[in-house]
Amino acid sequence: MTVDHDTEILAGFRSGDANFKLTLWDPRANGVRYLKALLYRVSGRLSPLDRERLRRTRNRDVGNPITVRHEGDEIDMDYLRAVQEVGFLADRVRLDGARIVEIGAGYGRTCHALIANHDVAEYHIVEQEGSLRLARAYLRAVLEPAQFAKVSFHAA
Repeated sequence: MTVDHDTEILAGFRSGDANFKLTLWDPRANGVRYLKALLYRVSGRLSPLDRERLRRTRNRDVGNPITVRHEGDEIDMDYLRAVQEVGFLADRVRLDGARIVEIGAGYGRTCHALIANHDVAEYHIVEQEGSLRLARAYLRAVLEPAQFAKVSFHAA
């Protein structure tokens, strides 16, 4: 996969039809204003620890997600959910040094949030080939090279 192809596959993928087919909802049904109002309200409920997790997860703007600005942070629904998931996991299992296998990783936002917040040893993504290409391109764009080197991609 070339860098040009990575750029092409990443351009706007989080605010378009392909992502809406993969997620549980399509924001166009009730309008982007409704989505932003909901996102702003839920952002106000982030714990201080989750807000720090969000801030440590850099490059969240890749793919042009729909965001709101709350307390100086650009927040989108995907990463708001991701940091809450990271918190849920961190309360239950030791993540530093962990070997993680994620089946059905989509474009890799949970992997991104986990690796940005914990020193995981290995992260294995198992996904369908089309989504696997997207996850590889996305994670290559958002992670530091040393973080990306910890991720292995496996076709389902």
